[in-house]
Amino acid sequence: MADNLRRHLGEVDRKRIIKVAFVLGLAELTSFNVYQVVSWVPRSLAQNDFRLYYGAAKVGLESGWSRIYDPDLQRAALPVGWSGSAEWFPYLNPPPLAWLVVPLTLLPAPVAYLPWVVLITLCLMVSSQLLAPPGLLWRLLFGGVAAGFLPTFVALVYGQPTPMIGLALVVACLLLERGRPIPAGVLVAALALKPQVAILVPIALLAARYGRAFSAWLVASLVLAAISLLSLNVEGVRAYLALAAHFFGDPYFERWSLIPWLGSGWGWYLGVLAVVALTAIAGARGRQRPGAVVAAGILGSLLVNHYLTPADFTILLVPIWLLLRESPRPWLIGWLAILWVAGWFSLADAPEIVAAELATLVLLAAKVGLGQTSAGENRTVTPLSLGIVEGGIGAGHQS
Repeated sequence: MADNLRRHLGEVDRKRIIKVAFVLGLAELTSFNVYQVVSWVPRSLAQNDFRLYYGAAKVGLESGWSRIYDPDLQRAALPVGWSGSAEWFPYLNPPPLAWLVVPLTLLPAPVAYLPWVVLITLCLMVSSQLLAPPGLLWRLLFGGVAAGFLPTFVALVYGQPTPMIGLALVVACLLLERGRPIPAGVLVAALALKPQVAILVPIALLAARYGRAFSAWLVASLVLAAISLLSLNVEGVRAYLALAAHFFGDPYFERWSLIPWLGSGWGWYLGVLAVVALTAIAGARGRQRPGAVVAAGILGSLLVNHYLTPADFTILLVPIWLLLRESPRPWLIGWLAILWVAGWFSLADAPEIVAAELATLVLLAAKVGLGQTSAGENRTVTPLSLGIVEGGIGAGHQS
């Protein structure tokens, strides 16, 4: 008995040492990200993407929402608030993102950038803590996974909204676990801010038979689409299509897609169909395990994309957290570490992250590494997540 106790204590100590080592490594990478942000912002403030959202909101308020995709008005809006603004790049996001920025137009442009970055940072950190198991080391580890991730630096300095979508998906997943599909589906509609990073999540939900969540997403999305179309009218839609056409086939944005592997012809279309099928299979096989379903939807979305930026890979943190929380088996932890490293180096090496995403999606479709228990068993639900879902967001949707 004494020998068994010593072996058990030794195993506990080894696990603790491994966690501490991971935390220290992530702390080092976090310090690198902090250095990058601090050194980048003062000399490159006029190059961030938030200026595009801010400019679109100003165009909408001053010239009408049907003209937010007018390239001449977009160009004219930038120098007003961003002296020294370098290269013009078009605002191509859906109208809801510009609407979201409207309150910040009360502030001067450079000042408005600061609360926006704080909001993005909070979205990342809150997401990590909602999913982190109890215990200081686990919370530091989950937080470090976000803070030490190189795409996080890019998302923060450019002011990308992807972490907001990530938080919405995290809370939606927790709501599904608590049997709240309607508010969960409404939150999934947050992908209207930047649809490409999570476009297949609704497909995964439907395949997993979360019909009410899918219906709630569909209704909320149709409402947003209808309001967007009404605000744009025919001229605004034509302007958007003309503006987007110039960037849809840009090789830079396609480098993280299947196109370098399969080409842009029939090979790509067949590849997209295969990824959609894999996503649906993974969703069906992950039924009653919302974390696996949402993770499959995100991975599939990244693979079928035709237009990605480095900051978009912050959404990859969500499946890593969810799968680590669902089934913290040693080999799966090792695989998720590989996926994270591939994401970290995605700014320089695109093929590795595409291969890692595809392999992880195949594992989910084969249900490898996930427990066979029903929902609620062998799953860590943190006190923080329960408090927010039951007392905050969940309660708000009930009223």
